[in-house]
Amino acid sequence: MSSGCRRRPGTYSAARLIRNSCTADLAHADVLRRLTAAGEVGPTTRWTLLRGAPENSTTGLWLLDGAGRGERRRRAPPPWDEDMRNRHQHETDTGHFPSGGGMTGARRRAEIGAIAEPHRSRGNAQAVSPRTTISDSPGSTCTRTRPA
Repeated sequence: MSSGCRRRPGTYSAARLIRNSCTADLAHADVLRRLTAAGEVGPTTRWTLLRGAPENSTTGLWLLDGAGRGERRRRAPPPWDEDMRNRHQHETDTGHFPSGGGMTGARRRAEIGAIAEPHRSRGNAQAVSPRTTISDSPGSTCTRTRPA
């Protein structure tokens, strides 16, 4: 396996994304429960929160379904990137950016891109999705394969 394939994801690891996904789905369900109990659920609030719970759970399950550590590591950058794209959009829309040395969504997206770049530059893992797997077999250079 090439050295680019072994680059460590650090903050953007699959394990962290799996944990965050599972925590976020529970948080969505808890907020919905609390708002409902308080009688403060608006006409669209419940649907947004209901959608967020299974979306987060399925992201975590999809990552766990990877054939091995290498595949899970290659699956992690696209969901992280989408999360930071949403964060950057929120920062831009609200004009609220991190202070005290905190990183913006755009800066975090750049970090994620640098982690994923070794795979993209070889034409691999460009769009890792639930129907895409990447071979970690001996002699592999992280080539993308699609299940039949």
